[in-house]
Amino acid sequence: MKIAYCILCHKVTNPLRFTVNYLSRFEGNRIYIHVDRKSDIAPFEEAFEQANVTWLTERIDVAWGSVSQVDATLALLKAATQETFDYVFLISGDDIPIASHDQILACLERHKGREFIAYQDERFNRVDPCERVKYHYTDMFFKKRKTLMERVGAKLHGVGCRLGFFNNPFYKTLPRLYKGTSWFTISHGASCFILKYLEDYPYYRLAYQYSFCCDEVFFHTILKQSPFNRNIIRDPECYSDSLRYIDWKTGPDYPRTLDESDFANMKSSGMLFARKVDPDIDIGSLECFIDKTNEHYKESLFV
Repeated sequence: MKIAYCILCHKVTNPLRFTVNYLSRFEGNRIYIHVDRKSDIAPFEEAFEQANVTWLTERIDVAWGSVSQVDATLALLKAATQETFDYVFLISGDDIPIASHDQILACLERHKGREFIAYQDERFNRVDPCERVKYHYTDMFFKKRKTLMERVGAKLHGVGCRLGFFNNPFYKTLPRLYKGTSWFTISHGASCFILKYLEDYPYYRLAYQYSFCCDEVFFHTILKQSPFNRNIIRDPECYSDSLRYIDWKTGPDYPRTLDESDFANMKSSGMLFARKVDPDIDIGSLECFIDKTNEHYKESLFV
């Protein structure tokens, strides 16, 4: 089985070093890396010289919460679909594999043809996807740390939206919207369908130009109305349909920044990847962890 691992990142971290070094060991894997245009790419090229690592030359200036995250993902999908892979994983530089390469292959073989992209359901605190796209959001929304004036501005923007201002004129051209988690594992066919859909309906991308956190809506909506919808995994008993372990409950930050103390929960989750991981986590502990993943790993995933 051939797998493309598409990575969005902006700095060289220990999780990124471990993930790329581990996944690049295997012949059927290829790693595609998009480095934020604001970052110097030289440290990345020095850190990773493997033959099966490809650097994207089309680099996007990525801002948290903006459509630039979608554009960077699309650049990765375009690069990956130049070859034929069985599956494409979208991960970040904060992710690590928590299953061995053999376990990843075994899971995908058991469920070959299925799509692993999580849609919000009873496992989520529901968010209306229309609110993400219906209005025109300004640059202040794309900052994780806002000044006092920006926080006031965001409140006033919300009032304006309720009064009928800041409407997105392209919103009404869109199909019914669906929301889920940003990170997914989809087939080569589904990846190609997304890119072909955008060629056929260029207005779709335009409608998201001033949206907020649209990476949680953009791809989910396309696949929901595609022939691949019937192949999307949905198992309410499973930790996550996207095969990612993400701790939104424990804190103190949300999602929790994972470290060695989370290894047992990662293992028992039955997921394939975990995020987001402490950027300074000891690489030796990660190597020891992946060597022991056969212990306590759930083989009953999506039975």
